[in-house]
Order: sequence, then structure tokens, then C-alpha cells
Amino acid sequence: MLKEKIKSNKSAYRIARFAKYGLVRPVHLKIYTAERKFARKVLPKTDKDLALEKMHNRYKGKTAFIIGNGPSLKASDLEMIKKSGGYCFATNRIFLIFDQTDWRPDFYVAVDGAIVGDKTNTIERIFKENIKYYFFAPDVFDHLPIDLKKKDNVIRFHKKRNNVIRSVDEFSPDPLEYLVDGYTATYPSIQLAYYLGFERIVFLGVDCNYSNVINSDGSISKTSEKQQYFSKDYDSATTNAGNVVGMIEAYGCARRFLESHGVKCINATRGGELKAFERMSLEDVCLEVK
Repeated sequence: MLKEKIKSNKSAYRIARFAKYGLVRPVHLKIYTAERKFARKVLPKTDKDLALEKMHNRYKGKTAFIIGNGPSLKASDLEMIKKSGGYCFATNRIFLIFDQTDWRPDFYVAVDGAIVGDKTNTIERIFKENIKYYFFAPDVFDHLPIDLKKKDNVIRFHKKRNNVIRSVDEFSPDPLEYLVDGYTATYPSIQLAYYLGFERIVFLGVDCNYSNVINSDGSISKTSEKQQYFSKDYDSATTNAGNVVGMIEAYGCARRFLESHGVKCINATRGGELKAFERMSLEDVCLEVK
């Protein structure tokens, strides 16, 4: 009943959509940014901050693979990366491919609190794996069991939400201050990769394909019945939607920042809608892994 009342009220409906998909007004972002910059300067660092600070530039000169969860992702490609020795970032329900490969990511990143206590037991299953580091935004970290929060390889970072009016025009080099959301968990992953010192970033499985697309006003448009993820057991098209325009803008912002700071970006995704980065076959990329 409440849901129908909200839908019938246009203003209430827009507010609800903004809240669900992490969209906030510019004035709130300015306040948040100012608060975080001030906090970064004057507040004492937490244990998690200190752990993250020690990781700065630890992987300088190395190659990082950012693994998306799109339909083009194949276990055989992950095996190829494993043999190359490349470091990998992965997100959300990547564990759904683990039964097909011995590959595991080095870094796991999650920003959406919906994965805590979800029906696929994401948190429980991802912590069963031998992963070097887990990076969580507050929406996830703050709801973890105490024993997981205390783990040395579990890192909390601040997340700056998205702007409902302007495009994504910020790339944060400092996760101790905050990381920009960018409408996708891969965007904080890219910012972390830069902070850790990686000088070559390769994208795989980043298809940017969604059946349901989030519009700038928070409404959702159905575009097709295309497959969105590498597994049929992932979220269905009826339960998930993506702000594809926002994602593409974020990737463009990342390219401009990274290129200006000497980091090479390569898109090794097989197909897909991501056009912000130079394309190169995964086979050729793996031959050049440092």
C-alpha cells in the first residue's frame, strides 16, 4: 500500500528512486566533500586508515586487471590472467564463477550494502576465499560482523555518492579522503588501483549492458531483454538497473585523469559498450604483463 502511494506521488517517487540508487543533490555533495577534506586534515587516522596508507604505491609499475561481471566474462579468460601473473580487482558476486576456475582476485571491492545478508550469501561466500584484501564502502563495512571488521586485510573507505544533475567529473586519488561512486563498483576499484601504484590498468568483462536503465530523474526505462551478467544466477534484469550514461561518463573521467598521470588504460572486454579506453585483445595484453 505504501509503495503504491509513493508511486502515485511524483515528488515522493523521485526521492525514493534517488535514495535507492545513491543519487544526491549537488549541495549535499559540496558539504560532504568539505567535511571529508577537513576530516582528512584534522582527525586522527583509524587503524583502517593506517593500513590503507601503508599500501600507497605498493604495486608501482605493475599491471592491474579490473574484472567486471558482464556477460562476456569467461572462466578461460581468468585462467589466462592467472598464468600471466597479473593482479586482479573484482566486485560483488564474482564468486559465482569460482566453481569454473581456480583463479581468485587479489582485491575484492564492494560498495552496495544490498550484498550484506542477500539471498546468495555473498559476504559469507567471499570470505571463504583466499583473497589478499577486501575493500568496503561504509554501506557494506558498517554491517559486517565484528570479527570480519577486525581482520587486518579488511579495509574501510569513504564513498562520495553520485550527483543527480551533473555528470561524473571527479576521480579521487586519495581513498583516505573518499572514493567517488561512479554508478559502478568498478569505479572505486580503478581509483584504488591508482592509489596502490598500478601503472597499467586493463578492463575485462566490463560490458556496460543493462536491460533496465536508470534515467537522470531516477526513473527506469526498459531497453531490452539482454543478458546483463556472466551467470544466470546473478541479479535478473527485473531486479537490477544501471545508470549506463553515468558509468560511461565516469570511465571517461577516469581515462582523462589516468592518462594525465602516466597510467595506461586498456579495454580487453570482448565486445560491450565501453569505448572510453583503447581496445586490445586479452591474449596480447597478457603477453605484456609486468
